[in-house]
This record gives sequence, C-alpha cells and structure tokens, in this order.
Amino acid sequence: MHNITDDGIRFDPPNVIQLIVIMSLGIAVVVSNYIVIYVIVRTRSLRSQSGVFMASGALNDSTIGVTSLVFFPYMIKGQFSNVFCSILGYLAFSAIQTRLGILTVMSVDKCLTINYPFTYPMKMSVTRVGVLVSVIFVQAYLFCLPVLLHSHTYRQHAFVCEMNWLTPSIYPYVAQTCIYLQLIIMTSSHVILFLIARQQLKKMKELGQGGSICDKKNETSKKGWVGTNIKSQLRGIKTLFLLVGIFYICWITYIVAQIMYPTFTRNLVQLHVVNFLSIWLGVLNLSCNCILYYLTNKAFCSGFKRYILHKRNTIDTETSMSLSLTG
Repeated sequence: MHNITDDGIRFDPPNVIQLIVIMSLGIAVVVSNYIVIYVIVRTRSLRSQSGVFMASGALNDSTIGVTSLVFFPYMIKGQFSNVFCSILGYLAFSAIQTRLGILTVMSVDKCLTINYPFTYPMKMSVTRVGVLVSVIFVQAYLFCLPVLLHSHTYRQHAFVCEMNWLTPSIYPYVAQTCIYLQLIIMTSSHVILFLIARQQLKKMKELGQGGSICDKKNETSKKGWVGTNIKSQLRGIKTLFLLVGIFYICWITYIVAQIMYPTFTRNLVQLHVVNFLSIWLGVLNLSCNCILYYLTNKAFCSGFKRYILHKRNTIDTETSMSLSLTG
C-alpha cells in the first residue's frame, strides 16, 4: 500500500526478501550488461555491425539496472519525492523505448541483410550503424521528455511511482501508438525471417543431397561456402528470435496490464501481484543478454571464455566465424 502526499509518495518498505531480490536483480542487470560491453570491446570479431547493436542494447539495459540501484535506498525509507518519481519514470520509459527501437531496427536490418546479401552490408557500415543507434538513443530520450516535464498525479492501486496526467493530453496515445507500430514492424520482420529460415533449411537439404557426378567437382567449393553462409544466417536468426521472444514474454504482462488494459477499459489492474510481476519480469529480462549471447553467439562465447574466464587457449575467431544478428 502507498499513500499520496504533497511531498510525493509514501509506502510500506519491502521486506528483507523483497529487498534482496530487488537489489540482486539490479546488480545482475548492471554486471551482466557491462560484461557484454567489455567482451565486445575486447573481441575483434565483434567489432562490427552486430557488435554495435549488441553493445548499444547492453548499454541501454544497464541504465535501468543503475537506476534501480540508485532508488534502492529510497525504497528502504519508504518514500519517493515528486521530482524523484518524475526522473525515475522518464529514465525507465526512455530506456524501454530505446530498447524497443534497437530491437526493431535489428529485426529490419536482419531482413535486409538476408534479402540483399551483397549490396546492403556494404552500404550499412559499422560507422553508419553507430550513427543510427545514436539517433535511436537521442530520439527516444527527447520523445519521452513530456514524462519528465508534465504535471502528474499518482495512480491508486498501481505500482509505486506510476502516474497519470493532471490535464488532458494526447501524448500518452501518441506514445502508445509508437509502441504498437514498433511491435507490428518487429513481428512482421520475424514472420519474414521465419519464412526465410524455412527456405534456407530447404536449400541446405538440397545441398546435402548432392548433384550429378559431373557437377560434384564444380560444386564442391560452392556448396561449402553456401552451406557455411546459410548456417551463419540461421544462427543469427535464432539469436534474434530468442532475444525478441524473451522480450515479448517478459514485457507482455506490463504491456497488457499497465498500458492496454487501462487504455481500453479506463480502469486499473488492482492485483498487486500482477503489478509487481509486470515490472520485475521486465527488469529480469534485462539481465538475460549475457547468457543469451553466450549460448547462441560463437564469437561472444569465445570472447567470454578468453577475457572473462581467462581461458588463454581460446582463439578469437575473427576471420573464420560468421557473426550472429547481422549475418
């Protein structure tokens, strides 16, 4: 329960177990994403377009972890000020918008890379990807400024610091429209990627069956190159599917309970368990990047073993390994 006052909002501090969980999640988000950034910077084979996307996503996710650790002492006291809640809401919403934007661009980038394998990668250089990611960051934090500057009132029966506008505003509807558009683009891109993956698997089976005897000598080297290229593309699609799939699973509760339900019913979800899960499942998602990349990206796995686990016999496969996410 929380009480709204002129100075801000007062609430019953979480118990010891809840505090441990919250602090552990915050530390896990920060540490895991900083590890991702460190491995990418040290691993030469990840200093590429895919590495830029991975590092920028980790940098963005780490900001939410840092934010959760900053407001941890205030949770112990059981009090947030109005200014603090506005800043917290602004940083969290901006980080979520940035993450959604990066995932959307990654999905579209993967589609274009596979559909135009010889022309698109040459045009989309590492520098241009870096500029594009910078634009996403700046756009998201500028777009979310009304959350910081507008006057708010707090929601009853909602998660601490969740706010409503004091005066009528079109901004919440514009923000939701942007979220839905990005989700539609991302989902459509993954449908296309799924169809492409089926075609690639069919092509791999055809290559595996071989051709006529007179064609085998001419096709041997071609099959080897095409087979390796297709496998690297499928690994990239798999990584992206897992990255976005986990994002959907962890954030669908928040999107439905905190955005869609209040918008269409004019009511708030009053189940505290749902409110709690909708927030902390999303935070848990932010700590999954390191594990996901380790399990699905061979270049990252190699760099992690070499620079984090200090296995010096691990080779940085810069030239022999195709990168995930951008193919």
